Formats: sequence, structure tokens, C-alpha cells
Amino acid sequence: TTEVFENRQAAVGFEFAWPPPPLGPPAPPVVVPRAEPQVITPFVTNLARWLGYSPLPQRAFRPVPVTPPPDPPPFYGSFSVYKGSENFGNGTTIEDFNASLGYRTRGHCGKPYEELRSSLVCPWHLDVHVDYNSSVFDSRFLEQNYRPFLRQIGRVPGVAASVKASFGPFALVGEVNSAINEVRFIDALGNPRNITPMTWQVSLAYQFDWNPWITEIGAQGTFVSVAYSGSRDMAGVTDLVGGVPTRVGFVPEHRLLLTAGEWVMDGLRVAVEYSANWDYQPKSGGTGQIAHGAFGSVQLNF
Repeated sequence: TTEVFENRQAAVGFEFAWPPPPLGPPAPPVVVPRAEPQVITPFVTNLARWLGYSPLPQRAFRPVPVTPPPDPPPFYGSFSVYKGSENFGNGTTIEDFNASLGYRTRGHCGKPYEELRSSLVCPWHLDVHVDYNSSVFDSRFLEQNYRPFLRQIGRVPGVAASVKASFGPFALVGEVNSAINEVRFIDALGNPRNITPMTWQVSLAYQFDWNPWITEIGAQGTFVSVAYSGSRDMAGVTDLVGGVPTRVGFVPEHRLLLTAGEWVMDGLRVAVEYSANWDYQPKSGGTGQIAHGAFGSVQLNF
């Protein structure tokens, strides 16, 4: 969904949220425990001690209580305008826009957080979001790969819908992005093409050493996630690149991602990922093959 429909145009607009939270005293401060690393850090620490390393004594720091933020307004949205691609024929005026509307809510099953440490459901959070865009081919991927055909394609509106939820130590995300109208054009070999680009994805993450005060799964400690995504009418088209017929503008028909990561210390994350990508069948313009991949990453925040 991000790879195909991400749009990073320079835009101007406004955002809103309603109704405003009622006035009242802030919630009492609470000491939020951190999710501790469960794999790499304990292994390295125990190995070092086994080899004879004895760390220097460290000064104990008293945890600082924090005040939980108030519940945000349940309804929110935005409206923005931007200048789309000049390949559509008129790049001097601002005539493209994006509008969004969302609803969010959360709860804790009527129990204090101290009683939810072993819960697999509470506290919970739900966020539903819908978007409308006047020109989906202004996304970075579609504009770059379908540039020779944009004058034939014209502006095609699209919609996106997403659901983000968390239930105890689990986080669930679902999303679908799609053009509204069918796109018709002639490719570089003179073949008529009819496509309605669409992508979707669903992912599930789990936080180890979870506690009810954690607001973002995977932002600390150790976590795992599985994601499955797919596309429709994205087998690609034929363009002449250097005079050679070349398949462009394609993504896998299905993709599976398995990820495991750990914040081994503050600001340092180590992660590994397995990826399986299924291409479209030959009758749909693909190869019918499967590509496997393994990736590792080290992220440093400073």
C-alpha cells in the first residue's frame, strides 16, 4: 500500500478534531514501566558474565512519573490542495486535493491499569480512517512508472481506508487503497490496457514484556510481526526503455513479511525480516515466480 500509493506532494491545507476535550484536572502522574529486551541483550549480558566480565556498578535512577495525555477528540480530519504532475497537461494550476475523515476511541474494560497486566484484550484502541484523493497517479510510484501514459490516463480519483487497533499486547492494522475508475490507455506496443490499481494489507504485531501503559507496540523492548499484502491490476505494462520493450509499473500480487526486532538499548534497534513475494501469473502479465528474501537492519536514533 505504501509502495504504490504513497503521495509526497507539497501541499497546503488544514486539519481539525472535534469535539474538544472537556476541561478538567489532569490525570494523576504514573510511573510507566519499560518493556525490557528479551533476547539479544540478555544473551550478550549473560555471555559476557560467563566469560568473566563484571560490569561497573551503575547509579540507580528513580523513575520519573508522567502525566497521561487526555483522550483526543474522537472525530478528526483534514483537507489539503496541491499541484499535481505536469505530465497530465496542466501543471501551472492547483487543482488536486486530498480529503480525510477519521474516528478513534479507546477503553480499558472498566478496570484500573494495575489489574490489566495479564490481559490479552485491554486496554484497547481503535482508529478508523478514510481518504479521498482526486488523482492517485500523482503517487510517487504510479507517476514515475506510468509517466509515458499519463496524458492518456488523466486524473483518476481514488479512496483509501484503514483500521488501526490494539488489544493488550497485540496491534492490528488493515488498509486498502484503490482507484475509483477504470484506467484505459495504449501501452508502448500498441496494446490496449484496462486497469483499476488496488492494493491492500493486513498486519499483526505482538509486544513481549508488555504492560498496559505501553501506547505503541514495537517502539521498545522485543516484538514480532507478520504482514500479508496484495495487489490487483498491478502486473505492470510494457514501455520502451532505450528502444527495448520492458515491463514497468509492477508489484507482487501477494507478499508475506515476517519480522522480529529488539531495542537492545535506548535508541538502538536490531531487526531481521523474511520476505516472500508472489508475482502475477503469465496470463496476467507476470512471471508466476516466487522471490524469497532475508534482511537485517540496525537502526540508531539520536
